[in-house]
Amino acid sequence: MNSFAGLSVQHWTVIVGVVVGLAVSPGSVSDEQAAPGLRSAVKGGDDRNGGYDAVPNWWKPAPEHDSVWTWGEVSGLAADTPDRIIVAVWGDRNRQNEERPNATNYLVVVNRNGEIIERWQQWNSLLNKPHQVYISPYDPARHVWIVERGGGRNVPMSILKFTNDGKHLVMRLGDGGDPRTRAEARANPKPGPFDYGDPACLAFLPDGSFLLADATGIHASSSTTRRGST
Repeated sequence: MNSFAGLSVQHWTVIVGVVVGLAVSPGSVSDEQAAPGLRSAVKGGDDRNGGYDAVPNWWKPAPEHDSVWTWGEVSGLAADTPDRIIVAVWGDRNRQNEERPNATNYLVVVNRNGEIIERWQQWNSLLNKPHQVYISPYDPARHVWIVERGGGRNVPMSILKFTNDGKHLVMRLGDGGDPRTRAEARANPKPGPFDYGDPACLAFLPDGSFLLADATGIHASSSTTRRGST
């Protein structure tokens, strides 16, 4: 495992620019066209993947869930296979969006029926608000990447890279010196490559490098994109 303090940063550069958001496809199926109580949408917008329908009760509860505690916000997922879908959740929460003490279920893996087949509870201490899950299409080992926004339970903002089975943490990018507010982040005139403001998204390149979009935390009018090597 490479910690932030021991990681070489010679491949990193900081590029300030505007991050283009995802556009909503105008071809989405309307509520009137969808089945009663369901909403359909079109993936991608170029017909490669076709449409999909929301399946009632697909998402199953975890063993600890009851009438008070259930899933927190589901923020990202990556389909390793049709029967192995890795899901990032903001832990167990109640209807008031309060986090359960000693919460768990931040990273779970479900099958095509929405049934839990893996729970990566061994990494709970590194997680609080896992924002996105990625598997690089150029990586034959299919490592699992997590963008962790931090902010609670003393969990810092970081980028986490796990083996595909979740048993080993391969790399962790973050120094723990994260700002507590956006004003604090913007007050830093020369943020370093690991001075996150609010890490959001990753994109991968064929040569093994990647781009990190750091949301709107560091610069008042633009986002920060960082390039690094895996």
